[in-house]
Amino acid sequence: MKARINLCSLFLCLYIGIYAQKKAYKYPESKIIPQADTFFNTPVSDPYRWLENTNSPETKEWIQQQCRFSEKHLAKLSGRIGIKEELIRASDFSYQLPYKWGKYFLSDYYNSRINSSVLLVKNKYHKDFSYLCDFAGKYANEKTILKDCRINAGQNIVACITSKNGSDWCEIELVKLRSGNKMKDRLKNIMHSSIAWKGDGFYYSRYRAPDKRSERIVLSENQQVYFHKIGSAQEEDSLVFQRSESPLSVFTTETTYDERFLIIDEWCSEERRSTTYYRDFAAGENNIKPLNSHYDYYFSVIDNIKDELLVLTNHKAYNKRAVLINPRQPNVWKTFIPEDPKAMLMGIVMLKDKIVAKYQLKNKQFLIFYDYSGNVLHKTDFMDDVNCTHLSGWRGDNTLVVAYESYFMPKVIVYIDAENYKINSRESTKVGFDYTEYEVKNILAPARDSVFIPVKLFKKKSTIISPGTPYLVHVYGGYGNNYENIFNPGVLYFLQAGGVFADVGVRGSSAWGEKWYEDGRENNKPNCIHDFIDAVNFLVKSNYAARNKLAITGSSHGGLVVAAAVMKQPDLCKVAIPIVGVYDMIRAERYTSGGYNIAEFGTVKDKKNFEVLYSYSPYHKVNDNKNYPAMLIMTSEFDNRVIPMHSYKLAAALQASKGENQVLLRVEGQAGHNGSIGYMDWLDEMTDFYSFIFNQFND
Repeated sequence: MKARINLCSLFLCLYIGIYAQKKAYKYPESKIIPQADTFFNTPVSDPYRWLENTNSPETKEWIQQQCRFSEKHLAKLSGRIGIKEELIRASDFSYQLPYKWGKYFLSDYYNSRINSSVLLVKNKYHKDFSYLCDFAGKYANEKTILKDCRINAGQNIVACITSKNGSDWCEIELVKLRSGNKMKDRLKNIMHSSIAWKGDGFYYSRYRAPDKRSERIVLSENQQVYFHKIGSAQEEDSLVFQRSESPLSVFTTETTYDERFLIIDEWCSEERRSTTYYRDFAAGENNIKPLNSHYDYYFSVIDNIKDELLVLTNHKAYNKRAVLINPRQPNVWKTFIPEDPKAMLMGIVMLKDKIVAKYQLKNKQFLIFYDYSGNVLHKTDFMDDVNCTHLSGWRGDNTLVVAYESYFMPKVIVYIDAENYKINSRESTKVGFDYTEYEVKNILAPARDSVFIPVKLFKKKSTIISPGTPYLVHVYGGYGNNYENIFNPGVLYFLQAGGVFADVGVRGSSAWGEKWYEDGRENNKPNCIHDFIDAVNFLVKSNYAARNKLAITGSSHGGLVVAAAVMKQPDLCKVAIPIVGVYDMIRAERYTSGGYNIAEFGTVKDKKNFEVLYSYSPYHKVNDNKNYPAMLIMTSEFDNRVIPMHSYKLAAALQASKGENQVLLRVEGQAGHNGSIGYMDWLDEMTDFYSFIFNQFND
């Protein structure tokens, strides 16, 4: 009996020793300050609220400690050098993506070896691009992104929207198109704005100047539309439109090709409604009138055809249709392109005498060319599982620029002459691998409520799927958007390493149309989380994957889904990497762009919304007694779309739990919501990402 007790004690000591060895992560201290709010008689604990104040010395010190801790552990991961070398090989490419503006083609320059903010220009499709100007910052530590540019009707000035260090706060600069010289005009306090040229100036949207101490977290309110006249100071710009009674409204402005109509789209998240306004300059009208008021469906003005506006909408058309509306009779809609019973109408580009529409039918996309009377003229098909990511044209001629790609096929740029539908030029991105060695498999995963979730599996043709195959499962699943199937050198590396990359089209995305999106929005948001869980479980149960070789990831809304999924089922996977996600659903609407997301998530001011939000809010669902998967929580220092406090609070809560798996917080410096800026930062980021995954797989 004594021997048995000693033997049991030995096993217990061994177990405790093994557990202690796995739990030997001495994380930086995250102090707990008891704090709670009450919503509808429900107390909500928030012990790490102090991390929301990113300007406080103690929060800054905590962030530095976390970064040092993570850097130390990530630097020691085995195989880092080899992974980095393979990522370098997979990412050795460059390209230009042409936008047709007037008689010119504009493009920024992407080169995997150069951090570039250069604008390029050419006036013939068959010519090479030439350098126009560079938007590099004044200081070496500034990283500039060129976000948008528009040429005026006179074809001599280009207005460019730029941002520094990934921030959503932007500036507008003007450049002379022929010389590349920058003009003195420089507009600030720009966010969520477009550029709409009219004569000697343009319309844009701006906010009041934010307090520099709080610009990264302060709630964005009271956007206004202004008109800027070329050569004048921003202080002299004319206020054109505002809605002071609706402080969270966001405005985008466009002018039609002939500059006859000004279009202002207002999105009010609080009201969960949009309103489209117009001004008809040809009618000599000075006032701005509503074209379509307080609607809750898709409605986008493409351009005008004489007195009528061409509008893309899903009103009374699940797969969308195009209609003509005369602003003087806004309630009379004439169908121009009828709804296709099977294919979704994704977008429209207008040329000189052709209208080009992009359609999606399951895993296939195609273009249909129409004349200005709505008659079908021609159809162009793309390969299966290839994504047309770019359509660009100009009303002055019939040149259409098309780009298509996939996760493992880099961009192909095609110039099509819509006069005869012939391809004038095809430019393939030069890479050091053969994309025909890869393939896509489409499967359907059953959800718990009997719907089927589309899942795409990307792999090398030579990879044999088995429970021992490394899996990386990705999700986005929000705002009616799909995470675009675009070339990703990191994914390519994972496939070359024998892995399978899976993309899950959960409800909340647009995988299967508008209703699919609505079924994952607001109070239906748990559906998209459950869909993801069910899809991952299906991969395991069907012997596609094994949990000890399975990682999950997603960015932004996808980061939320990933974090919420492992809170609900901690044994879902071996590794979870949520990126720039929303994790405190109770306080998200208080900061920066949070108020604009009420239509997507709901608001804690509404009882039912609150109950649903609280039911899946990852930060609030951390259970001290659960063993969560190894997690690398990734965020960015200057992200003012989803502020990094979400990641800070989730990391603190998880590190304080009793789980045995490692939890690291990685903060990308001088970057915003889209992550690293420039090749070397991307390379470091992806080396950490994949090194963490493979080391956990081999643990």
